[in-house]
Amino acid sequence: MTFAWARACGELRRYDAASVLRTLKTFKVHKSQLVVYSMLVSSPRANRLTPELKLFAREISREGNLPVRIRSRMIDCFQLDESSVPNLSKVQSYVNCFAKTRLKNNGNLDALADMIGSAVFTGKEMEIQAFTFGGNYDAEGRLVIGDGFDGDPFFAGVLTKNLLYRLDRPPATFVFYMDATFKLNQMGYPVFVCSISDKRRLFCLVAIFLISHRTAMQYYDALMSLNTVYERMTKKHLELKFVMGDADDAQCNAFKRVLRETSECVYLM
Repeated sequence: MTFAWARACGELRRYDAASVLRTLKTFKVHKSQLVVYSMLVSSPRANRLTPELKLFAREISREGNLPVRIRSRMIDCFQLDESSVPNLSKVQSYVNCFAKTRLKNNGNLDALADMIGSAVFTGKEMEIQAFTFGGNYDAEGRLVIGDGFDGDPFFAGVLTKNLLYRLDRPPATFVFYMDATFKLNQMGYPVFVCSISDKRRLFCLVAIFLISHRTAMQYYDALMSLNTVYERMTKKHLELKFVMGDADDAQCNAFKRVLRETSECVYLM
């Protein structure tokens, strides 16, 4: 008894062909006298995530890589192929679980608000203890961070007392920098950095702000809130002589509204 071969598909790449073959049932053929029958054999066990692959996935996921990218890098770094690398669904399940439980990447705005609110500035912090601050608080004194949409942009600042005390010096002895950097977080929000440099040309961080929009109002809130915290800590107004930024109109407008109202300084670009 014979069977004719039927063409299922053709002109496939090697990886695609391997994927198609894995979906086909596996049969084991036995011969008994003149009767041919088939016995269904269980499919081979799927490749599992070894401890080495799990460690690799955790390290790469901290960089914000997606599961499909992590799986591709597994193939390159461990010299695997499509037949030996764990399937994408298994990598997705492990990476997403790690991101939610360990990296707090769960998209829960309430949990994020609680975490930021628990570290809000009170004045009782240690010199090197990080605290959060901003320009909008509710009736209970909790920091309002926003949801990231146009009508309610996200905004939160982070600093320590030691960092802020770097501004407590003669204003003519340093240059104050303000600039926005990108690709530092998974949401793609710009990070607004405030820093200074002195005659030794050292870069000294003062404060960072995570903002969702690069608008004049958000820059204004950042500078105004920084000035407010400085006044609460030092009992003095923030005085700047030289300020360096870029040609961003939003940044320039915020600078004119805040810094030129509190001190006479020169804006450098």
